[in-house]
Amino acid sequence: MIGRVALRLVQVNIKARDDAALGRSWAEALGWGDLATTSEAHRAELVARLTELGATPADIGQGDVPWMADPEGNEFCVLGRH
Repeated sequence: MIGRVALRLVQVNIKARDDAALGRSWAEALGWGDLATTSEAHRAELVARLTELGATPADIGQGDVPWMADPEGNEFCVLGRH
């Protein structure tokens, strides 16, 4: 059995037309944590906050798992509780 490993996001590289604006959007979205949620209510709260920051829902055929796109269309998943 593989144990859980704590990871810390150090760097993300995303190609952007306006790197400063997209960087500010991601910095605000991530804050001090990541995009993993602890409950359905927390997930809904995070999706609402990301939407206020310019993200939009993205349908990539994933079913009930919420995927979003940042202001430049880069897709990402809002993880549920594991």
